[in-house]
Amino acid sequence: MRSTRFRGVPAVRAAGWGGALAAAVLPGAALGQAMRGGSGEGSQPRPAGPVQRELQPAGERVLADMPRGGPGRSVRPLARPPIPLPPPIDGDPRPDPVPTSGEGTPRGPGCTGVLSSMLAPAASFEALPDTNSGIPPDSMGAVGPAHVVTHINYRVNVQSRTGTGGVTVNLGTFWSAVSGNAFDPRVVYDALTDRWIAVAGTDPQNVNSAVGLAVSTTGNPGGSWRFFRLDADAGNAFWADFPCVGFNDSWIVVTANMYGVGTNAWGGSKMWVVNKASALGTGTMTLAEFPRGFDMAPNGGVGNSLQPSQCVEPGGGLFLVENSGWSSGGTIYLRLSRITGTAGAPAWSVVPNSPFPGYGLFPIPAPQQFNYTQIEASQLGDPRRIATGDPRISGSVPLRGGMLYCAHSGGLPATGTPNRTAAFWHQLNPASAAPFVQSGRYEEGPDTHFTYPSIAANCAGDVCIGFTRSDPTRYATAAYAMHLAGSPAGSTGFLQTLRAGLSTYYKTFGGASNRWGDYSATVVDPADDRSFWTIQEYAAMRVGPGDNDSRWGTWWGKIEAPSACYANCDGSTQTPVLNVADFGCFLTRYAAGEAYANCDGSTQAPVLNVADFGCFLTRYAAGCP
Repeated sequence: MRSTRFRGVPAVRAAGWGGALAAAVLPGAALGQAMRGGSGEGSQPRPAGPVQRELQPAGERVLADMPRGGPGRSVRPLARPPIPLPPPIDGDPRPDPVPTSGEGTPRGPGCTGVLSSMLAPAASFEALPDTNSGIPPDSMGAVGPAHVVTHINYRVNVQSRTGTGGVTVNLGTFWSAVSGNAFDPRVVYDALTDRWIAVAGTDPQNVNSAVGLAVSTTGNPGGSWRFFRLDADAGNAFWADFPCVGFNDSWIVVTANMYGVGTNAWGGSKMWVVNKASALGTGTMTLAEFPRGFDMAPNGGVGNSLQPSQCVEPGGGLFLVENSGWSSGGTIYLRLSRITGTAGAPAWSVVPNSPFPGYGLFPIPAPQQFNYTQIEASQLGDPRRIATGDPRISGSVPLRGGMLYCAHSGGLPATGTPNRTAAFWHQLNPASAAPFVQSGRYEEGPDTHFTYPSIAANCAGDVCIGFTRSDPTRYATAAYAMHLAGSPAGSTGFLQTLRAGLSTYYKTFGGASNRWGDYSATVVDPADDRSFWTIQEYAAMRVGPGDNDSRWGTWWGKIEAPSACYANCDGSTQTPVLNVADFGCFLTRYAAGEAYANCDGSTQAPVLNVADFGCFLTRYAAGCP
């Protein structure tokens, strides 16, 4: 929700999360002492284990039959309360194992696809426009074999894969079986079962707070959905914010940040692990409810904004990744944990082999360290800046071939005063003692900003990172960058514009922050497991000169990734696959200035140069998998 604001309703004000995180260094027991009365750091008892529950559906409704209406208001505007940093980790870590690095392993034979002449969007259309009802939109969506589905902060839309037709209903209408007061929506497509899964927070800062969970009964998102209400707190003392969702073939996992009702005091994270088969059935849904503070570390700290992984490969695990500001000696760590056990009896634990035993913390590689403080983004034509959010992992975490992929923003330089915002991404092997397989970032120097990133990886190991970009030379623009399998580890390039910004943007509805975000979505096309789709926010055309006359927009794009073998420039299937024709193809595309010819993914000027020839020769010599 993070400061979701709706026109004409006064906001409850609180400090922004990013700034509070950057400033907070908590001594002592942090959440553990506050919750359990522990005597000091490292001595707090853990909360009780998970509680098994059975839930009847709150209702079943057909989306296409829901009443249409105006844009409506889906939730009262509340400033998201700040979350403190976990306590710093004391002591020296164990020596790190030698980190692995490499090019990202292709996912094996059978991964085929078209060879795009460029990495520009192959399809591009509007998701949902701004009707001046609320900020920010929380750009979120998913793609199935026949549909593109958009869930934003006050509307739900189902379209064809070409952007035509479709059904649009208010977010509150969609969630009315749980509550008409919904926010922070997310939706995913589960290719394992041909179902759609959605979550949203409801009734914020209220004793009635809950998280809604909805599952389609078929592969048609315009058809029937089953709705469930996950009560935030049986004691009505805490409310749930920023719900996240993941799944594998055993479970659907929902997490939320918890705050005190009436106080907004930080209350830790909560998790619901749902027996997936029961959610997809026709009767009672069974789940394990993990209480606030279930993830308490040995020093009493807890994480926030835990992102469960999303796995569409049978037998895949389920992990949680967080970028909560864990640190030691000035180094920032990601935290990895996992769900194990059976579908009906799940258990949570940190991933082993951390340099700090029992924490699940792993240091982000030094070249990709960042500043937890982010400055606001500049824009063309207006000295007022746009909020960039914070470094939490706000987008989904895909799990492919045993590898986790995640993205986040962060300030640069990593030390001192930040002057820009970069989009960072990581490929992680949670089974390794040195899980960072590769890490990269996209940035372009002082006062350039790449924010609210989301990530997806396809069957070949190509990676797409979508984000908003903004700087003094352009309006806020929807964009994406790529890492192609076989490229140097961590390389990030091939920047493309999805939808250029059209005007200046400043809209606060009387608040203090020019909100943007809070997240975006990038997914792999289930139709070929090669192409990507991304939904991003951009600055649409203003409708007048007033402060609240700005308009945001949300936009879908489809990106057709290169073939599984980069050096097969002409995409031929003759034997041998690689031959002299591929050299001629590369020369032609280099002369035409195509993005494909930027083999090394560099952003230096000129982008295409002699290094790309050397890169192509290297990859030609390496052959095709």
